Amino acid sequence: MVGPGDFLGAGIIIGNPVQMATAKAMSAAEAILIEKKEMLRVLHDEQQFSGRFIRHMLERNAKIEADLVDQLFNSSEKRLARV
Repeated sequence: MVGPGDFLGAGIIIGNPVQMATAKAMSAAEAILIEKKEMLRVLHDEQQFSGRFIRHMLERNAKIEADLVDQLFNSSEKRLARV
């Protein structure tokens, strides 16, 4: 699940040739398509945007890591009870 201001498709920046996920809007949404070349330019030239993007990626990685730890160390019963 993503929300306003989130990024999708960041894997293209590192040259990931395989699309790992898809997105589907649950309500009306607007999206901005930024070509890879332009995204790399903006990340290089715009410090405020670059900081926001890096912060987003680090937060996303931390969430994925926490989910993985949860999957590895907690039983499915415990995870289900939490939900």
